[in-house]
Amino acid sequence: FDPFGYGLGRYTFTESCEEKAELKLNDGTRKIFFNCCYQGDELTEDLRKLYDYVESGNVGNELTKRLESAVNQGRKNAVWRSQ
Repeated sequence: FDPFGYGLGRYTFTESCEEKAELKLNDGTRKIFFNCCYQGDELTEDLRKLYDYVESGNVGNELTKRLESAVNQGRKNAVWRSQ
């Protein structure tokens, strides 16, 4: 779903001061929200494959193959799941 309703494929936020927006922490942290329903042309092929994996579970490239492997390992790990 589109978390903020602006029709973007990705929303990236960096840390800045609420009272003085130009004052940045410059600590390198970011928060990224992905809109996996996005159908626009601005997405890279890799990001499209990631969105498709999130939506359907289809493995389409090396990243989604690694994600699928990690998900399967997590499902098999009873200790990790109980925590």
